[in-house]
Amino acid sequence: MANELFIPKARSANELASEAVASGSLIVTPDTGELYADLSGGRVKISDVIELATDAARTALLAPLSKFYYVKATGKLWRWDGAKWVNLSPDCLPLNGVAKAAEKLQTARSISLAGIVRGSASFDGSANKTITVSPVSNELMALYKPYTYNTTGVLTVLDAAAMGLWRNMSAFLDPENVTYETSADGGETWTTDTALTTEAMTRGIFSGVYGNGSIQMFKSPAPMTTSKQMRMTIDVGTGRYGTVSRLYLYVNIANHVVVLDVERATKGSPDVFVPVVSDKKIAGWSGPNIISLGGTITWGGGSTSNTQRFRLTFRCTSVNDAYPNSIPIIYDIRLYGDTVWTPNNNLQNSGHLYKWDGNQNVTFPANLTADSIDATKLTGVMPEAVHPTTAGNNHIPAGGATNNILAYAGAGTAGWTDFKRTMMVHAGSVNANSDFNDCTTPGEYTVSANPVVNGPISVCYGLLLVLTRINTDGAGNNSNYVFQFLFMADARVWFRSRISNGTWTSWAVLITSAMLATTTANGLMSAADKAKLDGLSGGSADACSLFGTGITPPELLGKYVKQADGSYVNTASTGNGGYVIRLATGGTWEIYSTDFSMTLWTTSASVEHPWQVDAWTADSSSFATGTPQIIQL
Repeated sequence: MANELFIPKARSANELASEAVASGSLIVTPDTGELYADLSGGRVKISDVIELATDAARTALLAPLSKFYYVKATGKLWRWDGAKWVNLSPDCLPLNGVAKAAEKLQTARSISLAGIVRGSASFDGSANKTITVSPVSNELMALYKPYTYNTTGVLTVLDAAAMGLWRNMSAFLDPENVTYETSADGGETWTTDTALTTEAMTRGIFSGVYGNGSIQMFKSPAPMTTSKQMRMTIDVGTGRYGTVSRLYLYVNIANHVVVLDVERATKGSPDVFVPVVSDKKIAGWSGPNIISLGGTITWGGGSTSNTQRFRLTFRCTSVNDAYPNSIPIIYDIRLYGDTVWTPNNNLQNSGHLYKWDGNQNVTFPANLTADSIDATKLTGVMPEAVHPTTAGNNHIPAGGATNNILAYAGAGTAGWTDFKRTMMVHAGSVNANSDFNDCTTPGEYTVSANPVVNGPISVCYGLLLVLTRINTDGAGNNSNYVFQFLFMADARVWFRSRISNGTWTSWAVLITSAMLATTTANGLMSAADKAKLDGLSGGSADACSLFGTGITPPELLGKYVKQADGSYVNTASTGNGGYVIRLATGGTWEIYSTDFSMTLWTTSASVEHPWQVDAWTADSSSFATGTPQIIQL
C-alpha cells in the first residue's frame, strides 16, 4: 500500500453521510472514532484498526502486529509491515489549509509598481527578482505638496523632504517683532500700516500651521495694480538664536505675477539692509514655496555681525485680468534652519509643541484640548478625582418619589421623606362604608360616614388626621407605624395607632364634651377660672376692677397734678375706673385703679423701671389696708 493511495480527511459522522465517494480518500470520523476508505468499489469501513492515544504509544510497542494503527493525537494512520512502520497518511493540506513551504508558484504572477515610480516583473517564487523602476516627476512633486500642486515648481522634492528635519526658527514669533509697510507708487514712498492685519492674525501666520492666520499681501481696496507693494520686517527679538537657510511661504497669489525680495540687517546696523534674494517669483493658488537664502545665516545671538532682521518685499509685476479684484494672501511664514542654540519654544527646538525627557515624561506649554480622552491612559499622570463624602459634600441621595422632600437624617446627611409629614395635604375622604384601616397615607381626610367600618362609633362626621413615623435614618416614612386622630363634630377627639406587626390598637377618647369646664364644675380648666373668663366676656367695668365694685381710692380727686416728687396724679376721674399713680416710699410706683386701662409715665430721674409698679388688690375695702402687688405692664 503506497503512501499516495490515500488522501486523509476528517469528517463528522453526519457529514460523512452526505460526503460523496472519492476513490483514494481515507476518512476519519473523530466523533465516533471510525475509519473509512473510499475505493473504486465504494466506501469501506476499516474495522481492524487499533487505536492509540499518542504517537509515543505507537513507537513504544515492542511487538506490533501486522495491522492498522490510528493515532488520535495526530490523526495519522500507520501500518506495521513486519519490519517497519508505514505512514498511510501523507502530510497533505487539510481543506483550505496553508502550505508552510513550496518550491514555486503553480502560476507565475506579475508585480507592477504605481505612484511616484514605475516598474514591473514576473515572479513565480522560484528565485529572487529585481524590479527596475523609473520615477514619475509629477506624482513625486505632488506627493510632497501638503496642499494643491504648485505648478511653478518652486517647492523641490528635496526641500519638501527636508522640512521635517529643519527647525522652524520663526515659530511663535511675537507680533511686536513684525512690522508692515505698504506702497501705492511702486516703492517710491512707504507707509507703516498697522491696519493691514491684526495681532492675532500675525501670531497665526507664524504659528507653524497653515490656516491659523492670514494677511493681505497688498493693501486694499481692489483692483490690483503693479504699483502696489508690501514689505514685512521680521526682527529676531529676544531668546531666539540659531541659523536660517530657507524661507517657507504658503500663499494665494490669485494667479497674478508676484516676485519677492529678501534682505537682511545685522544687530550692529539694524536699519541697513543688504540683498539676500531678489526678484524671486512665488506661486500658489494656494500653495507652498520654499526659497533658498543662498547659505546659512546666523539669526540672533550677541554678536553685532549676526543678522537681527529680515525684510520681505512683495511686488506685483503683472495683474491677472480674469481676477483683477482678487488681492493675494499670505497664510503661513516660516524661517527654517538646521541649528538652534537658544530655542524660544518647543516647536522651534524639536519640531513638536511638547517636550519630553529620557523617561518619556511629556510637558505641554499651554492648554491641551481634545474631543475625547481615554481615561485609562491617564492613570498615574493625573490624580484620580475622589468626591469627598463628609458633611456638606454629599450628593442628593438616590430614590425618592412624588410628594417626597429631603429631611434631616444626621449630621450632614439627608433622606427622602413624605412631603405630607411637613405640610398636611388632603389625602382623601371617608364616606359611607369606608374602612378606617385603609386610611394609612399621611394627610387629612374629610369624614362623612354613615355607617363606617373600623371607626370608633358607627356614625362619624369630622376630620381625620393620619401621620406615619419617619425612619431613624430620615430616609422616608415607615409605613408600619400609622397614627390616626379623629376630630368629631361633637367636640370629641379619638385616637388609635397601628404598630409594627400591623395590628391596630383600640380607639381611645382624648377629649370629650364632659371635659369642658363650667362656672360650677372643673374641666380642662378650673371652675373659678371659667367664672373669671365668663365675667370678662361681659365687658363691664366691674369685671376689670382691681378693687371690686364700689371701691374708690381716696386719692381720686379730679385731674392729673404734678407732685413734688415728680409723679403725676389723676385727680379728674371719679367712680369705678379711676386711678392714681404716685411714687411711694422706697422709690416704687403705686397704682390704684378699678380697671387695667392705665398709662404710666414720669419725669423722675430716680425711676429705673417705670413699668414695674405696686398695685392694691380688691380684697380690701379701703386704701390704707390694701396689700401691694407687682404688675408688669
